[in-house]
Amino acid sequence: MYLLDFTVRSSCGLSAVATRTDASLFILDVFRMEPSVNSVAALTLSRDLGEIRKALSSDFTKFRIEADRKATLITGRKKGHGVMDAIILGGGTLVFPVIATGGTERFRVIVSSRGDAEGIMSSVERLNDIEAYTYQRCSAHEALELMTLRGFTPYALGLTETEWRIMKSAYLHGFYSWPRELDADSIGSMFNISKVTALYHLRRAEGKIVRAIVERFT
Repeated sequence: MYLLDFTVRSSCGLSAVATRTDASLFILDVFRMEPSVNSVAALTLSRDLGEIRKALSSDFTKFRIEADRKATLITGRKKGHGVMDAIILGGGTLVFPVIATGGTERFRVIVSSRGDAEGIMSSVERLNDIEAYTYQRCSAHEALELMTLRGFTPYALGLTETEWRIMKSAYLHGFYSWPRELDADSIGSMFNISKVTALYHLRRAEGKIVRAIVERFT
């Protein structure tokens, strides 16, 4: 068993939402209705409904958006760009969520063999610009672990957009490394906030993540 992990450059409506709102978008489910036509459900922590509508109009034939105080849910039908066709016809199992950021989409796929991984990438490459890809062996335990984490989006964990941005930046810049590569003062400077405020958001985010894990698995 192998885990195929690849990123494609994308200008589709979902990636455009991430670009226009400067917020990552999490694709929670995709159903291939017919060749190059998909039904999708996605989540963004942005609540800029005007920009979201503009972005989706590029390739969605039908969509619905619903927002609460923390996030926006997007459901609808859109034109595909060949990735889902390649995964399904290539015998792969897509791991959700798919993450769309400004101009890219990242896919993780469980496949049976290296040949399946290479076949899927060959099909994806025909219609898409591949930014990066890797594949490596994974155990059944690792595959199950990935599949069961599908619901762990920032929204499901109860994080606000601010908490998610600060925690993500702290992690990527080494705040949680040992030895620590970034201090709280530097995190505050990145967001034009004080050290105390940065630590406040980090502690709240950490508490929500721990609570979600304990409550889910207890």
